[in-house]
Amino acid sequence: MAEINNEKNKSLEVRCNLNKGKEFYYRGNKVVFNIEIINNSPDELKNIIFHQSFPKNIKPNCNNQFSVYSSCGDIVCTDTCVIIAIEKITANEIIVISIEGVIYE
Repeated sequence: MAEINNEKNKSLEVRCNLNKGKEFYYRGNKVVFNIEIINNSPDELKNIIFHQSFPKNIKPNCNNQFSVYSSCGDIVCTDTCVIIAIEKITANEIIVISIEGVIYE
């Protein structure tokens, strides 16, 4: 369930899974967050902002930016977060996002 205008909304669902790869994490290990944003409504949703902040021990992996893939939207990265502006999500559409970082501490 997501929040729209500070209200809980069942129409927009966000699923996030961490690709562990290994049982334990060590400094220098890559971590991949796989995210799906799902429009469960029969209506088109507009002007969606996805924002993912990271704890200080997860850092960008190259060029001081996270490696990010999104099936749509405009991507903005900093050294602590990823923001994706999605103009619209059609009825029952799934947006796929992948964010890769590195464990530093």
